[in-house]
Amino acid sequence: KDHDGKEAEDWVNVDSDLAYQGILNIASPPVQTFSFKNGYMYKWNENIHSWYKTSAVVNRRLYAGNVSYFEEFNPALLDNTVDIEEYRISNYPDRILVSPPNKLDILPVEKYLLLARLDGQSIISLQGFKQYLFIYKSNDLYILDCSGEGEELVQTFYGQGLKSDLHVVKSQEAVYSLSDKGLFACNGEEITNLSRDKIAADYWRKNIYERASRLMYDPEYNLLLITTKYDGTDD
Repeated sequence: KDHDGKEAEDWVNVDSDLAYQGILNIASPPVQTFSFKNGYMYKWNENIHSWYKTSAVVNRRLYAGNVSYFEEFNPALLDNTVDIEEYRISNYPDRILVSPPNKLDILPVEKYLLLARLDGQSIISLQGFKQYLFIYKSNDLYILDCSGEGEELVQTFYGQGLKSDLHVVKSQEAVYSLSDKGLFACNGEEITNLSRDKIAADYWRKNIYERASRLMYDPEYNLLLITTKYDGTDD
């Protein structure tokens, strides 16, 4: 269908390898520009796809973090008519690409977020919670409010980063994270140490927390679970 709802013509077979379908006599050509309709400027050689290690959807947008993509893109890459070795792949471990609203498979490389640029930290995990985007770096946690047209930094929790994306889960109440300091819950405004005064810090670091530990959430029983290598034997 076109934008006025007119149905396309039937498929026409040209030969065994070619067929086409079209809409004839469009009554009212659209007047919206590509950039107005899609939320970004079209450039024939701009890459709109990338590899990423973590992502979250907030306010109808995809946020992709720790990204890699072709610095210069040639559409001929799609049909293997150019040598892919000629095109350089760039890695940005602290960069977040942002999709236009409702177009979660499009990530224009010119639309990106940088927080604490050149701080030596990689993005480990992105979590969407209500209107917030939680950005867990290797040392610190940043929280953006994404409810408006743009993003606003509303909280920074130093020392609340992650070593692995296995160390974070979320429920309807909060985002939970695991570190050598304890088990934490954050609702976007404040952060609480759930293990304080319950598990001794030395015991936590020796028997529970490690890089291979995994934090899980069971919504049926509303339980947080932590898997470790500790077998329960007293030392």
